[in-house]
Amino acid sequence: MPDSPLILAAIKYRYRLDTASQRDLERLINAYTSLASRLKDKIDLLVAELVANPELTTGQVARMSRYKSLITAIADELQRYGIFLETELGGIANAALAQSTLDARALFRLATQRAGVTGGFNQLPTNAIKTLLGFLAPDSPLYQRIHELAPLTTQIIADKILEGVGLGYNPQKVGRMIMDDLGQGLSSAMRWARTTQMWTYREASRATMAANANVLDGWIWFAILDEAIPPCESCLVQHGQLFPLDETLDDHYNGRCVALPHVAGDDNPVETSGEEWFNSLDESKQQEILGIGKLAAFKDGQFDFSQLTQQIPDDILGTMRTTTPLWELLGAEPPLR
Repeated sequence: MPDSPLILAAIKYRYRLDTASQRDLERLINAYTSLASRLKDKIDLLVAELVANPELTTGQVARMSRYKSLITAIADELQRYGIFLETELGGIANAALAQSTLDARALFRLATQRAGVTGGFNQLPTNAIKTLLGFLAPDSPLYQRIHELAPLTTQIIADKILEGVGLGYNPQKVGRMIMDDLGQGLSSAMRWARTTQMWTYREASRATMAANANVLDGWIWFAILDEAIPPCESCLVQHGQLFPLDETLDDHYNGRCVALPHVAGDDNPVETSGEEWFNSLDESKQQEILGIGKLAAFKDGQFDFSQLTQQIPDDILGTMRTTTPLWELLGAEPPLR
């Protein structure tokens, strides 16, 4: 059976968000690439000095002007990037909020048409919705984490250089370690950007749905079931489930799932659950999603499909749904790190 107009609209809106997200990430990447290129000469100069003086101790390196100059430059560049990132996240959140209010109205209309229900649409003011999104407040844990990006990354790199010298690493390897640790800062920025977009979009949508509780009784977790880019196992468990309006769609970092409005008394527009879809896949695709060991344990009946998701606390977003590790599913001790 072809997907309903409600489902097709949700898929369309999700892909549109992905396009906007890609543009956002390109800006973050370009700015970070420029940052790294400005630091490259200082990194190369330090590496060259380490090559020329292989007998240097960690104490001597820590006192070197080139080392101090590099660490200061890294801190300054990351501080400027943090300011840029705050501005970008604000713009990303505002765009997602505006788009969510438009999409929520369209999805509400499709959901009520599907259910044969008539009712006026209650639109919350944008400022009221933004106030509800506590994680976007200037003093929120999200912005505190951004403020920590520069000092934490700088300290990690400073320590890693001295550690590499102390362990006798090749200076070229030390240079690569510096670039790798710089890359972790970009990875964090990209993760925050994608997650900010989707959490803003979903929470704004949920606030709008709650304002229409006279017609709606909940929302449905919706993940796009695509074999080419399949959802994670946690999202597959949630796909198609009905949740009350006061519950957050607490997808994992970078999660792309969305909420469908559900009209009281209507049936579920999601006709195939995540588990049913998973069971319809061939074994190679199932293995791609779960991994060899977890799939073997699942087929052996050692845990239920519903156990593949777990809700964990998150210091920025409150709670978050993520995949359950195999050792936990089997009741074993966590592996040694």
